[in-house]
Amino acid sequence: SSGDAVVVLDTDLTPELVNEGHARQLSRWIQDARRSVGLEVTDRIALTIATDAEVQAWLEPHTDNLAAQVLAIQLGFGAVDSGEFVYELDGHAISFALAKI
Repeated sequence: SSGDAVVVLDTDLTPELVNEGHARQLSRWIQDARRSVGLEVTDRIALTIATDAEVQAWLEPHTDNLAAQVLAIQLGFGAVDSGEFVYELDGHAISFALAKI
């Protein structure tokens, strides 16, 4: 009732928070790629992500959310032929290919 308040924030980054951040960054890259290839906002895609096992483990808990954000009807991990979308994520190479469905 006095208007005084104390707020305590935990600023430690857990591995889960860092991995969620990685998934969000990948989502931004995929959204940029969708725009660069001229896809409409409502176009559905097939998405293949090529990366090492460590990054795949980081991303796997977030694949449903990632697919929903980028409108991917199909999302999988594997080799990609195109080198158009290649990035570095926390020191790891990551590339992806997308195709309109």
